[in-house]
Amino acid sequence: MVFVLKWGVFILRDLRMFINNCNGVSEVIGEVLMLSIVIILFSSVGSCLFSLEGPEEFPHAEMHGWMEMSSDTLYLKHKSGETLNVNELEIVLNVNDQRFPFSSENISSKLDGKNYWEIGDVITIEIGSECGVTIQQGDRVSLYLIHVPTSKVVQKMYVTAFESP
Repeated sequence: MVFVLKWGVFILRDLRMFINNCNGVSEVIGEVLMLSIVIILFSSVGSCLFSLEGPEEFPHAEMHGWMEMSSDTLYLKHKSGETLNVNELEIVLNVNDQRFPFSSENISSKLDGKNYWEIGDVITIEIGSECGVTIQQGDRVSLYLIHVPTSKVVQKMYVTAFESP
């Protein structure tokens, strides 16, 4: 039986030998399989790494606090760092193992209604009238400035009562 093409005549036997000739095929298939495995591994590792979220951003600021025992007043001054959005803040005082939270509205009212807390601004908290606690010499007040959306503490500090001169 003869197989006729446009360029010449092939004998069916030669055509079968050509089809059954597998020399070099296993190396090519092996390389293609290894390359496809490597591509799949890199793409899966890349998709896992790039799908991870970065750390949550929260403001960084440094505060300075002091307290006057004679007036039961705590002062909190924004010393450095970012300007803070008051709507995202909460101040929590622990006085003699009692917890007193101050909401963003309360903080804003102490900043004359401003919605931001800039460097140099001072918040005055009258612990006696606002918390109903009398401060004694040596009382330690712990203060937490919390960024509410991320629930992270921006600053934690301890303030000790002293007698003003």
